[in-house]
Amino acid sequence: MEFFYLDIYTCHGLQVDRLIQKDHLFKRSIILVKAWCYYESRLLGAHHGLISTYALETLVLYIFNVFHATLRGPLEVSRHSYEMKVSLQCQ
Repeated sequence: MEFFYLDIYTCHGLQVDRLIQKDHLFKRSIILVKAWCYYESRLLGAHHGLISTYALETLVLYIFNVFHATLRGPLEVSRHSYEMKVSLQCQ
């Protein structure tokens, strides 16, 4: 299963990194958001009924699509993902 994820990231993640051209900002943002979701919010883990890694990549890609002009580092991407998580909990 983990091999399948690596295959997806290799195909799409590297293409997105090349498209963004900000010193692997997409890759670093995924690593940071994934670590936060796993260790701090206990939100990551599809086998436990939580968000999957693929869904997390899609969320980060959405953040890049919407806020591309203002993103300068992985912490800003993490902040936007946290704001989305909070807004979804309120609804």
